[in-house]
Amino acid sequence: MGKLRFGLYVASARKGPFEVAQQAVGAERAGFDSFWFTDHLIDDNIDLQHAETWTSLTLAATRTSKIILGSAVTDPYRRHPSTTAQTVATLDHISKGRAALGIGAGEAMNLIPFGIQPEDSIQRLREAILVIKRLWLATNSEPANFDGRIFSLNEAFLQISPLQQPGPPIYGGALSRSTREVTGEVADGWLPWINSRNSYAARLQDVKAGAKRAGRDINELDLIATLDVAISEDREEARRAALIPGKAALIAEGSLLREMGYKIQIPRSTSIRTGVYTRETMREVERTIPLVPDEAVEEISAFGSVDNCISKIEQFIKAGAKHILVANQGPDESKTIQLVSAKIMPYLRESYSDV
Repeated sequence: MGKLRFGLYVASARKGPFEVAQQAVGAERAGFDSFWFTDHLIDDNIDLQHAETWTSLTLAATRTSKIILGSAVTDPYRRHPSTTAQTVATLDHISKGRAALGIGAGEAMNLIPFGIQPEDSIQRLREAILVIKRLWLATNSEPANFDGRIFSLNEAFLQISPLQQPGPPIYGGALSRSTREVTGEVADGWLPWINSRNSYAARLQDVKAGAKRAGRDINELDLIATLDVAISEDREEARRAALIPGKAALIAEGSLLREMGYKIQIPRSTSIRTGVYTRETMREVERTIPLVPDEAVEEISAFGSVDNCISKIEQFIKAGAKHILVANQGPDESKTIQLVSAKIMPYLRESYSDV
């Protein structure tokens, strides 16, 4: 059991790494516990900049002093797990013990255009997490060995160890049942993307099943829920701000729409798992947006007044979330951050002092 935590989730930045760092500074000042920046080569909006994640988080580390800094999420294809382990350990030193690693099975948009074929993704994710953890504990006098199907270590060690021991927390960014089970088996937390309250509760059972199979206590894992948040006393204004990004997200995560009971034909090209985002993909998303019901967005986001947003976030806490990530979709982004900081976080932290 621990205190309820809040994080800020940032998907892209119009002005590159300096804007990322500034958003981390703003999140820390507002009282957020964590800051997460997506790890993409190509994002679902190809007109925005997307700076390299770990370099951007390093810049953020030099300008902050308290907030946790993590990736949402990297993958085990573009970097060998030894490089990821070294990178995160280095960030942990620069941030004085505030690094976190979000890692998932990989997305086609970050792999296919660059000649990388996503094969054996579940086994690769499991082995990558195990390799990273072993390397963080290895020394030149006690090196690590690992004999996996994909990765191996032979008397291996890094010449830098993270400040956090046994290592920075590793979060599974799991979209499928198998990756959620892997998360429960070997990760320190679950970092899902969008969910309805019901899908969150149902998918959490997969994480629990993985933890049980590995003989682990689910209470030891940090369970995150990510929500689009748009605050305005004018509920219609907030709803309009949330609709388009919410529908675009649901188009990318078509399996969730089906899970929620919506029978909509989603193009394979727009899937976050299999789609490669191009100008034509963005046009396909625009053509599909009118097919997604407004009610579906209401299930995955918190919008309207402060009280409306508190009520929606509470649903996810009661479903098992211990750590709420805010994806800011407010019509006035700075006001949304201000109200989350001044009204929502204090109320929910007091109401749910132990989660």
